[in-house]
Amino acid sequence: MFKKILVPLDGFQAAEQALVVAGALARAEAAHLLLLRSVRSSYAPAPVDATLTTEFDWSLLPSVEPGRQREAQAYLAAIARRHECVGCAVRTRVEEGDAASVIVDTATAEAVDLIVMSDQRRTGMRVGNVTERVLHSVACPVLLTRTAAPIRRVLIALDGSPLGERALPPALAVARALGAQVVLLRISDILPLNPLETGLMWEWEPVPSDRQTMDQLRQEAEAYLREAAARHGLASDEAQMLVLDGAPADRIQEYARLSAIDLIAMSTHGRTGLRRWLYGSVTAKVMHGTDRAMLIVRPPAETLREGGQ
Repeated sequence: MFKKILVPLDGFQAAEQALVVAGALARAEAAHLLLLRSVRSSYAPAPVDATLTTEFDWSLLPSVEPGRQREAQAYLAAIARRHECVGCAVRTRVEEGDAASVIVDTATAEAVDLIVMSDQRRTGMRVGNVTERVLHSVACPVLLTRTAAPIRRVLIALDGSPLGERALPPALAVARALGAQVVLLRISDILPLNPLETGLMWEWEPVPSDRQTMDQLRQEAEAYLREAAARHGLASDEAQMLVLDGAPADRIQEYARLSAIDLIAMSTHGRTGLRRWLYGSVTAKVMHGTDRAMLIVRPPAETLREGGQ
């Protein structure tokens, strides 16, 4: 599934932790590994002939010092030698611009199948700005690493929707390539929510549920997991299937922490406004709240257009 894997590097050792997972995936998939480094432009005043006579204006023109380009290229070459990828091709690329834009543009131009990057620029549990910008702009899955620890257990969180199931193929590919155990998790909607309009704002109130309703919801959630696994060619003995009750983001994080999960895989619906708050914010909350690696999958643009904003 992964034929080309992009690994952005910034010159710091923390970012290089992503190479552990990326290299393992590249070897297992015989993939092309692309190491990327961005260099920022410096701006210098330069004369601009504004009147076609003898008068000049001045403008700030971007440029990159040749020494910085050579330093970045030498850094990537050293990394490529240090992390030799037996059975896969390794290429390096240095581009001018801010980190997020360079990552997004390169992922598009190179048609990469997966971005593996280290998310180390965090204050508390707040994800770094570069990570946020990349996640909101690229079409391919993004695997965020937080440590260099191997990935042995993968949690795939599903919400019962076709868009949510977009996380299954890449997550299963990662798990199989790394020989990791798989857990499929569905949070049961034990307390359905009713919209309650208060002025210009929407609030949500729980709908009381009796035992029979709760049991029915749980059975439906369990049946959904079995059906989703079958649709994606996952045998019953290949994964643990689990239904939990409660607030989705909290329960996903809690289970990951208590069950030695190394990677959480989720799909984001990419919506804005109220619909994004309802359907897409769980992934964002988990991403900001967990210290586990995450595989985040966005639906294709045409799917979002069909589903509206």
